[in-house]
Amino acid sequence: MNVLFIHRDLPFYGGVPRVLLTLARSRNPARLQMSVASLVAPSPQMQAAFAQLGINPFELGDRGYVQPVRKLRRFIQQQGYNAIVANSFKAYLIACIACAGLNCRAIPWIHSIPLVLDGRFRRLLFDWLARDTTVIFPSDAIRQAHWPASHSARSAVIFNGVTDPLVDPATQPYDRSALTAMDIPPDALTICFIAEFIGWKDHATLLRAFELLEPRLNAHLLLIGTGQLFDSTKAAAATMQSRARLHFLGPRTDAQQIAGAADLYVHPSRGEGFGLAVVEAMLASRPVIVARQGAFPEYITDHSNGVLFAPGSEMDLAGKITELADNRPLAGAIGQRARAYALRTFAPDQFAQSICNVIASTVC
Repeated sequence: MNVLFIHRDLPFYGGVPRVLLTLARSRNPARLQMSVASLVAPSPQMQAAFAQLGINPFELGDRGYVQPVRKLRRFIQQQGYNAIVANSFKAYLIACIACAGLNCRAIPWIHSIPLVLDGRFRRLLFDWLARDTTVIFPSDAIRQAHWPASHSARSAVIFNGVTDPLVDPATQPYDRSALTAMDIPPDALTICFIAEFIGWKDHATLLRAFELLEPRLNAHLLLIGTGQLFDSTKAAAATMQSRARLHFLGPRTDAQQIAGAADLYVHPSRGEGFGLAVVEAMLASRPVIVARQGAFPEYITDHSNGVLFAPGSEMDLAGKITELADNRPLAGAIGQRARAYALRTFAPDQFAQSICNVIASTVC
């Protein structure tokens, strides 16, 4: 199959671009000939990462619809694509228009709960466009959020594949000395959270919970990422009593290595559609604490391969952090079970095969 995958943008830190990169690395090239495009120009880092695999992402343009549709239609005719897999609403709409009258199918792959199909018009248009095609979702939480009850087409829930960070020297967890170099005491309880600073990621609940932790824990919180709320969140944190133990690290190319060295990985997001950073932490044998919402309950069993807390409750989150801090054997056992589960459930080869099977069943 000759398939083009389109997303709105391809930033280096983006979850969807990294999922596409995992697919490109794990696919069987004899079965899936893969191209990648974005509406916005790909980041140089992602361009280089795909180029190492023989894939050169190209830009379609994000101004209006006429230019990207014309450009995409020309590529379909030149390259003979069997399918266009679109990873955002606008990309899917452009693909549907460009594929009209051609022997090429547009397949939507919806990756998140918020801001994808918001609004009645978008939902009605999506329902009509996708009426006779398979729609791919990385979790049942996303499927339930966006799948119309009256829709007659097929839906496929396929967990994203996640590469084991321990097999690549570039992603292996740091040792504790690397955290010491960040002004974190060697005996500190280190807590990490990787996310864009936007409302539904809910940094606010984590910060309130962190303020409730007893000083005896000597907890230090590492916040990795940037976004529209970064400056305001940092300013608010500057008034907290625990401000000296808060570390706003910004976007980091070594985020996986830092998270893998932390004692706990906490992800308070409300409405997470998958949680790539959570799975990466699980693969690094980190005990994870996540909100009991979105996709997390689909693969986290409380106090088995992770810990669930009540969404938005700083009291419950602080209690779960304290529980694992005070019971290191339990935390270690949860981390080990998390890695074993993640290796079985999010294997990249299994993921790539499942995606190929769905595309093949749709275009054939």
